[in-house]
Amino acid sequence: TVPMDGSPVEAGELLLVGGNGHKGGQFDSARDAVEDLHAWTAAHFPGAEPTHAWSAQDYQALDRVPYVGPMPRGGDHIYVATGFDKWGMTNGVAAGLALSAQILGGQMPWAETLKTRSTTAAGVGEAIAVNVDVAVNLAKDWVNAELNALPEEPPAEGEGVVGRGANMKPEGVSTVDGLTCRVSAICTHLGGVLRWNNAERSWDCPLHGSRYDARGALLEGPAVTDLKVLE
Repeated sequence: TVPMDGSPVEAGELLLVGGNGHKGGQFDSARDAVEDLHAWTAAHFPGAEPTHAWSAQDYQALDRVPYVGPMPRGGDHIYVATGFDKWGMTNGVAAGLALSAQILGGQMPWAETLKTRSTTAAGVGEAIAVNVDVAVNLAKDWVNAELNALPEEPPAEGEGVVGRGANMKPEGVSTVDGLTCRVSAICTHLGGVLRWNNAERSWDCPLHGSRYDARGALLEGPAVTDLKVLE
């Protein structure tokens, strides 16, 4: 257990600190978010030494309830479990039970909530707000990329920048482990302009959360293909 008075923990114990949640690709500096957690920890748990830092990407349903069941228009042949919203350890188990019951014809009344969706005014309003946010980011980032040419000098180690390339389309240049790479900065999902994640050193899409490594290889969907490597 961790002492509640903020005193240092004993040797061999670990403290897990989380926070600074945000939409993927929509944070000015992911590294600043991590450093802020380090500062908070140092203030509240003096003596604690950081060992690891990472980010988790989670899907969230509009009504905050995971969807577990047949995929719409899948002909009852494709089943999906998604929208765990950071509760994968428990919802993953519940999803496994629910899916096996659906496929094998079992009865689990509590699981009906997970595969049933009804349209509400609140849900429609939030869906509109999400799509407005997507449209705003799409337009803004395309304009910014086209107005700003890429710098002549390569970025510093661990940094990346997006700007207008030679073909007048957004390109991304980054330097990771001493290697400078130039890739298309257009997400292969729906054309969003990517942003550099300076904590995980990846290209992240602010529209739907697709992520690519510095060399353009796909890390996470909904995109399904890599970025085009330009150099």
